[in-house]
Amino acid sequence: MHWSIVAGVTFCFLVLDSPSFTSASRTDLLINNLDDDEYYALILQQIKKSCGTLCRLDHYFSQRYHSWTPDCQSLLHEPLFHQPAIRWPPPKRIPITMLSDYTMLGKMRVSEGQMLDRTAGASAHWTEEYIEDKCRAVANGTWLGSYNSLPAVDAIRNAVQSLGVTKKHIVVIGSTTPWVECILLNEGAGHVTTLEYGPVVSSHPRISAIRPYLISEMVKNRSMPSFDGIVTFSSIEHSGLGRYGDLLNPFADAIAIASIWCLTKPKAFMVLGIPSAFASAYGLTDDTIVGNLHRVYGKTRWPYITQHWIPLRAFTDGLHDVAVFEKTRIPQPRERHAEAVSSVLRKASKDRS
Repeated sequence: MHWSIVAGVTFCFLVLDSPSFTSASRTDLLINNLDDDEYYALILQQIKKSCGTLCRLDHYFSQRYHSWTPDCQSLLHEPLFHQPAIRWPPPKRIPITMLSDYTMLGKMRVSEGQMLDRTAGASAHWTEEYIEDKCRAVANGTWLGSYNSLPAVDAIRNAVQSLGVTKKHIVVIGSTTPWVECILLNEGAGHVTTLEYGPVVSSHPRISAIRPYLISEMVKNRSMPSFDGIVTFSSIEHSGLGRYGDLLNPFADAIAIASIWCLTKPKAFMVLGIPSAFASAYGLTDDTIVGNLHRVYGKTRWPYITQHWIPLRAFTDGLHDVAVFEKTRIPQPRERHAEAVSSVLRKASKDRS
């Protein structure tokens, strides 16, 4: 799917053996001798072809209702949404051929900045003893997770407690360390699957790990579990910006969420924590792309990436809003959905202040 998750970061990557590429296109990409505008125009063309209605912003803004359910066949099986970029590092500025889609037809601001961190995704071995030690530390407050932030831990814990996860099978998107997994285990989750690009090996009986490139094959052979819920924190805001070796893709965050929608049960939940303009993240109060570092989500992109989910409530750590959603298969009125999302996020900020 879109998807790939590397060291807590959801990724979208490029591979050359996709049957949807013509032979000429594969040759152009392999030789890698096109100028940036031509190269990224070709990439964008294929992204939109495989992504379908989800990546048609003109359709999104012009329709009264959201589209029907995501095209799971394309999202889960398009190799373009799995593998690392060939051309890296990315340009310092968004390619002109992609700018309109990155900014949602001019509705998102763009600020300067570039960071390159292709070393992400190192392997990890989570032994049963290591997990148990970490889970005790999260429970007693001596470990505050990957971000060393009590507000972040509390926001995720409050969101999870508001749902009830006893005996549920939950997927966590993007993990450098198992702090979110430990919150879930401490709250009684039956099993947690970590979706992480870097090779994570877990010997804990209640945690397993999957690398994203395996998902398509697991779906085909019916070995992919169906999840009761999703939890992700500070991950998808990096998707498709190229910072971590991923392919430039204006829609990568939306594709990631739509893809995992395809792997969840009816009435599944999603706990989504991302930098939020409603929380004035990094001093920003509007939808913004901060160079290739991350996105800040406001009244335009929050509802766009969650268009197949119903907002229930939200919590905040003062930087990330952590929103709770329920899966739906019923197309929602676009403007009503946007207002509902904004309403729960505004309430979270008000409750914290």
